[in-house]
Amino acid sequence: MKYFSFILFIFFNLSCENDRTLFSINNVSYSDVEIFKYIEKDVFESLELTEKEIQLRTLAEDFIFMNEAKILGIDTLKSVQYLMKDKIQNRLLDSLLRQKVVRPMFSDSSLKNAYVQLKKTVGLNHLIINHRFSKGKAVDRTKIKAKQLAEKVRTLIKSDSMSFERAVYRYCDDPLLKDEKGRLGYIHYGRMIPEVIEVAWDPNSPRFPKVIESDFGFHIIEILGSKQVQQGSFEKVKHEIHKMISLKRLPEAEFYFTRMEDLLIEKYQFKMINDAVDRLYKFVTPDKTSPTLGWIAQSNFPEVIGMIGDEEITVSWLKGRILANSPLRETVCYISFSLMEYTKDVIFRELGSRYARELGLIPKDVLNRFERQVQLATLKDELFSQMLKQDSGLTMEILGNQLAFKNDIKIHLNQLN
Repeated sequence: MKYFSFILFIFFNLSCENDRTLFSINNVSYSDVEIFKYIEKDVFESLELTEKEIQLRTLAEDFIFMNEAKILGIDTLKSVQYLMKDKIQNRLLDSLLRQKVVRPMFSDSSLKNAYVQLKKTVGLNHLIINHRFSKGKAVDRTKIKAKQLAEKVRTLIKSDSMSFERAVYRYCDDPLLKDEKGRLGYIHYGRMIPEVIEVAWDPNSPRFPKVIESDFGFHIIEILGSKQVQQGSFEKVKHEIHKMISLKRLPEAEFYFTRMEDLLIEKYQFKMINDAVDRLYKFVTPDKTSPTLGWIAQSNFPEVIGMIGDEEITVSWLKGRILANSPLRETVCYISFSLMEYTKDVIFRELGSRYARELGLIPKDVLNRFERQVQLATLKDELFSQMLKQDSGLTMEILGNQLAFKNDIKIHLNQLN
């Protein structure tokens, strides 16, 4: 009986310790159980007393922001919900890519091809012809006309009817290339877009390869030869090579990221219904002054444009996901190819985050804490945006001070030791 009482005593003390009230807001107490849902316990306990006090006060103020946002109904807005989801997807996708794409790159066999190629520089002359859908200088040329012009210019250069320098002067749309007369000199592997690297570093490529297409337009290159360069041992440089692949600075990256997409397509039985996408595109009016995927406004478009197994992908399914994704919002959708690619990007983000959850790549408690942190940060930012519409001179610091002044925050320092 004595031992049983002793165990109860210990259990009671431990329970009290785990239920410490660390701060209160308007006499509403917040225990460490609630607080450690947002901050990591071990990190918090390692802080000095003053640092603990600062972190608790900051968290209390964030709670006030969140409660204020909920009172105004900001937390129920679809745009805000999708924005939270997008941030969480980014975290899940990052873990998935590191596990399934980046980590395999650490194997020596996967890096040695790039190591061999980095030991060589290639001399290039380079000319680029843009079209109205390509990145770079804005031109009014259609894609078909740009390709026809590129084929014509290549033929003129190859037949010695025009020098490369003269062709750059007359036809090149890149002002920097014009300044250099198209001469790139001997460049290192990875210092050019992958489409050009793949051709230029192929030992079987002729002096004048076929016209190369990329997002930047159509490229005409002249291969002037190659030179060997000093390179450290493989062991010394392999981590740098891995980093270059991860950042998509080497053509090898395409293999790994494509492999990830293929895995997701097969796992979730994903497919696009191209005919429906083409019909949807007819609703789009290309507009350079409005950098957005304008087709998402066509929420009444009735057709299914894709499938994830038995799950239907509709415009309404995509709408919020695209609105929440800043890079996609800023993309001008000129052609059906762009529409297809950015639609796929949204879907792969969804599938990738699903797969990361299934694999448990982030421990559940860590992911739950991150999701709560995302909710706090998103509601705080959205509340500030709403208030800024009423007071253009407002800053986040001023708003925080106003809310803190209206609410009674007490930090229970006696519970922190």
